[in-house]
Amino acid sequence: MVLLNSISLDILIYTLNINYSPEMVGYYVNSRRMMYYPLTLLSVSFTTVFYKKMVDTDKKIKLYLSSYFINLAMAFFILIPIVFFGKEIYVFILGKNWALSGTMAIILAPFVAFNYATQTISDVFAATKRNEILLIWQIFYLFLALAVILFFK
Repeated sequence: MVLLNSISLDILIYTLNINYSPEMVGYYVNSRRMMYYPLTLLSVSFTTVFYKKMVDTDKKIKLYLSSYFINLAMAFFILIPIVFFGKEIYVFILGKNWALSGTMAIILAPFVAFNYATQTISDVFAATKRNEILLIWQIFYLFLALAVILFFK
């Protein structure tokens, strides 16, 4: 699962590296990094509270699903400005040379939101010894990443 996760997260970097210049890879990496910074701050706080509640509750599935959708909503809420003003935000923060990163962020924002929502609560499967669910998710996510690469090629 860890190997599939690493490949899924970085497959676009490998593809860009093969087909484009290192400069293009840099735009992508910075685009992704800027979207993940605010989400990472939330994730640390949320994960701690989530595991505490997961241990204490009898309604684990309900808590899992509600936590997933709350995380997804928070990620979309945080990333909405990027969807509508990504290029302008990146130019304002990083300078006009980074406009392409902003354009990439517009495309990547929905994927980042879904990845964040899943990532913050996925360790619960390992804790409950349901690793097969994580394996199925990683296979699906890898195929989804490959499909996006082929579609936008």
